[in-house]
Amino acid sequence: MLGLCYTWALKGKPLRVKSRFPSKGGLNLIGAWVIFGNEAKLFYRELEGNCNSVQVLKFLEALILTRQKVNQLMTIVLDNASFHRAIIIREKAATWEKSNVFLRFIPAYCPELNYIENIWRKIKGFLMPRRYYNSVDELRAALLIALNTLGSVCL
Repeated sequence: MLGLCYTWALKGKPLRVKSRFPSKGGLNLIGAWVIFGNEAKLFYRELEGNCNSVQVLKFLEALILTRQKVNQLMTIVLDNASFHRAIIIREKAATWEKSNVFLRFIPAYCPELNYIENIWRKIKGFLMPRRYYNSVDELRAALLIALNTLGSVCL
């Protein structure tokens, strides 16, 4: 992310800064860094609007289907976001445990333990050009190039 910067403007004339996406918003992704033996892969999904528990549930269900064997052990590490700890996720977790899928949560206020944050930082800081995007479509195109560079899989 670019640092804070300053500029000059004529006295009495406020500086107008163009907004990136004034009415269309931006892009939100949900992702998982999955380790299969000696291999690792990024799975992701573009979200409609902001992240919520229903979208998290759908993503987790799709992620569980990526297991190579039906009852293969899978541990999913989540942070403490409210949509990760929602009732519908906890209810489903009890069912998933019967098929060897376990949810674990990192301690509160420990983002350094959340490995996916390192992946997002790499995408934003190194794989995507640091520039102004004129539209959400331009941003999406640059993001897809970065995700493809990592060999990621859309769920």
